Amino acid sequence: MATLSNPFALSKEQKKKKLRVGVAIDGSGVSEKALLLGGRLLHPDRCDRLYILHISDPNKPWLPDTLTPDHLEHEYQLKCHEQQLDGVWYKKEKAKGQTTCEALMELTEELQVDILVVGSFGRKGERIDMLGTVSDFSLRSGNSDVCLVKSTSYALQKNVTWMFSTDHSHCAKAAFAALLYQICKPGDKLHVVWVTTTGADESDATLQTYKDAMHEAKVEGTCFMSGTKAGEPVADGILAVASKLDVDILVMGISGYGAHKLGSVSAECCLKARCTTLVIKVTVERA
Repeated sequence: MATLSNPFALSKEQKKKKLRVGVAIDGSGVSEKALLLGGRLLHPDRCDRLYILHISDPNKPWLPDTLTPDHLEHEYQLKCHEQQLDGVWYKKEKAKGQTTCEALMELTEELQVDILVVGSFGRKGERIDMLGTVSDFSLRSGNSDVCLVKSTSYALQKNVTWMFSTDHSHCAKAAFAALLYQICKPGDKLHVVWVTTTGADESDATLQTYKDAMHEAKVEGTCFMSGTKAGEPVADGILAVASKLDVDILVMGISGYGAHKLGSVSAECCLKARCTTLVIKVTVERA
């Protein structure tokens, strides 16, 4: 999670902070892809931590053996070993009257997870017109940043191509700093794109601060503005650029999130994107 106390800059302590990455596992088809993505977010030299999270339901004794907590724990410990990941398994049983979403958020808060990796759908299957219950709840609740993995998400290679969608707000600048200094790795490529409905202004020097920060952090990439087509929503313009750049992960910053509030642009991008999306939640800290 980023803060607005000093957007666009992180202290040395913040840059060196060990991230806690949680991967929600339910045995669905996208769970393994989520694990691989969670592992890719880790910085081994920083001793980041990987948590494998599972919510069990004692009221579902009819589940097949392959979906029982014991089987999933054994299966994903093996997968971690195969990927040379030091993942720690955490299981939480739903309390009476508690939803899976509520139990997962409770577990992530207990473990102080910084980035929660979830599939865009669960065992009930994927839909093109709505996110799964858990992924939607995760975006709107809790303090963790949320990385949303889809069946169409690319299998990540050694180096990742990121696209950060900015509107140059304080929220966007704080989220960009978190991405640049805490998440990106050497060899990654980062594209910073400002999509507007008024058209691209190549002479605008606003994005120079992003270029300077990337140069200082030794992260290669581009910074540019892009205009939408007449009558085209900004979200569609962002997704068109992401598709053209063939990015692995689309990143956005949001603030003021809650049960009934998720920015319309970020919500549409999370729903419609074919690639993985990372939503960095920004809170305000006053000096």
